[in-house]
Amino acid sequence: MESFSESSLPEQDCVKLIAEVSGTIVPDDSALHPWYTAFSTAQARRLAHDLALIQKYVPVNASVLEIGSVPLILTAALTRRGYEKLQGVDIDPSRFLSAIKRFSLTVHACDIENQSLPFENDQFEAIIFNELFEHLRMNPIATFREVHRVLRPDGLLLLSTPNLRSLKRIINFIVHNHTGPALKNPPGIYEEYIKLEEIHHMGHARVYTSQEVIQFLERMGFRIEAIIYRGSFQGRIERLIIKCLPGLKPFFTLIARKK
Repeated sequence: MESFSESSLPEQDCVKLIAEVSGTIVPDDSALHPWYTAFSTAQARRLAHDLALIQKYVPVNASVLEIGSVPLILTAALTRRGYEKLQGVDIDPSRFLSAIKRFSLTVHACDIENQSLPFENDQFEAIIFNELFEHLRMNPIATFREVHRVLRPDGLLLLSTPNLRSLKRIINFIVHNHTGPALKNPPGIYEEYIKLEEIHHMGHARVYTSQEVIQFLERMGFRIEAIIYRGSFQGRIERLIIKCLPGLKPFFTLIARKK
């Protein structure tokens, strides 16, 4: 298994496309406007990196499934880049139905924790499972049996998730008695679960270390090819530490294949 450290700045063409796409998407439910604005701003750099990473590993003519499509920024950007065989899955696509129609996206409604994926066995050459693993609150084994089922043998899985072993979380655990990513006003249990009522999907149920997710995927029938540690910090000392110890970065992506 190879290990990489992501560059601090994403490719500028990816940054530009993510900005263009996110600026044209508006939730159909006005109650979601504050959440979408916060998400599209905070996650812009990560999404630009995601776009570049997918273009690196997934051919443009591949059949691709993106699980957890909403708020559709990455979905629309990939469509703009020519991924015509891309399909999405989300627990409630109706929240962004206007954007789905405007970008001519294919997004299926599916609760991946309670329903089977609406696809045939071995249908997709690649599956994107970004920033979703930490939201699973019921049975990840059942969910990933479905992921494994619809992915072709030797098909590619790209999974990104926050890193429990990040430098910021370690400091907050030791000094402030929580493992949130931020020092001030970290989201608590209540804030993560109330999202089920407010924005119709779960917040973070739990954050994991890279080793925990690797072991889980291996038990589910995947072969890990690479791990990419991602994200940056603003403080000079923090930047120096993660330069020496990239495994303490705030996110990671696993590149895996179905055995």
